[in-house]
Amino acid sequence: MQKETIAEIVRIAAVEVLNQREAIIQEEFDTRYLDVKLLMKNYRMLKVHYAHVSPETLEVNAIC
Repeated sequence: MQKETIAEIVRIAAVEVLNQREAIIQEEFDTRYLDVKLLMKNYRMLKVHYAHVSPETLEVNAIC
């Protein structure tokens, strides 16, 4: 084999490995984790907010 042929094969193999690596990373990355993290953050902020609100304000009639 010539050096040019070997270099071309190595280049093609490297590109294919990088494409497969990106596909594997995208499959493993789950956006649901970020959604849960955001929900928990907002839940904690809401819980702190309600700790400072009077019980009368929380009634359904007061909201309407």
